[in-house]
Order: sequence, then structure tokens, then C-alpha cells
Amino acid sequence: MAADERKIDKMGKKEFERRAVANQKAYGSAANTAADWGTVTPSVLGRFVATITAAGGAVRLGYSSDGGAYAVTLYVKADALKYYFPPTEDMDQILQEMTDDYIK
Repeated sequence: MAADERKIDKMGKKEFERRAVANQKAYGSAANTAADWGTVTPSVLGRFVATITAAGGAVRLGYSSDGGAYAVTLYVKADALKYYFPPTEDMDQILQEMTDDYIK
């Protein structure tokens, strides 16, 4: 495993993972606000994507199947690290932390 891949894999054990929603249905229709990627600051999102892809990884952004949570998937070779965050989370902060954790 290359150093860049270890960094991405290490991200899965960081603080932000504790806040990730393991069960995407936990934030289903009961959520008061819907997740909306349009509210994320473009420069934060761009830096996150650029950092991961520059290391040979891939990023998929979306929503849980019911739209009640943000979905972030990082692809490293054959591994997919999936994270779900409720719409109440500050995605700018989470993406910044994920980026900072990766480049350490």
C-alpha cells in the first residue's frame, strides 16, 4: 500500500468518523432539514476533492437514499470508505477536517 493510500485509509479512523451516521436511515424523513451540497463553500469542496484525487483516490458525493443525510465515499484501489452525516452537521468543517487529516 502506497503512502498516499495509507493516509486515505487512516482518515477512516479519525474524529469525523465518530460523527458519521452508520445507518443512513437514522436521519430519514424525521430530519427537519434536508442535506444540500449547494450550501457547502465551493473552495472547501474543491480543496477536498483536489487533495484526495491528487493522491490517486476518488470521491463520490451524494445523499442517503432518502435524502436525509450527506453521503461521502472515498475510493482507494478496491476499498470504498463510506460516511454519512446528518444535515445538521457543518459540512464545511467536516470536509476541512477530512482534508487536513489527509495532508498530515
